[in-house]
Amino acid sequence: MQSGKIKHYSSDKGYGFIDVDEQNEEVFFHVSNVRLSQPITVGQRVYFNSERNHKDQLRATEVTDASLSIEESSAKVNHASIRSN
Repeated sequence: MQSGKIKHYSSDKGYGFIDVDEQNEEVFFHVSNVRLSQPITVGQRVYFNSERNHKDQLRATEVTDASLSIEESSAKVNHASIRSN
């Protein structure tokens, strides 16, 4: 997952942009792809997966915060351990 901070968010329109850490590119996100433990705020640190659309623009496919990112990662590891036994 990549990391960054919320640069802009329009609650009325349900979308915003993430300022990606150590990159000069923004990532578009829609509220339907956001799973956060608290409301979306400008400056909030987030973790995300992204892909390029047909116009070569980065779009977030999943946006989460540190606590959910860590929980999900450990759940995947635990699930993988159970399957291999």
